[in-house]
Amino acid sequence: MKNDSVENFKDIINKDKTGKNEKELSEYLMSKLSKDQTNELNRILKDEKALNDLLSSEKAQNILKKLTGGKNG
Repeated sequence: MKNDSVENFKDIINKDKTGKNEKELSEYLMSKLSKDQTNELNRILKDEKALNDLLSSEKAQNILKKLTGGKNG
């Protein structure tokens, strides 16, 4: 990801909570990736095993907890 501060990321999340739809948020986040990062993300999203491996990693779990405020789902 390009250099966005944690505060900027929190602002994005808060905008989503106040009405910004998922598509806009997704487009914004994707715009912050390089072409190589976008290609790798798309490859992982199409590979069920790779996606499950990624999402079950400790680092991904910690990120998800931060994004959801520690709530499940």
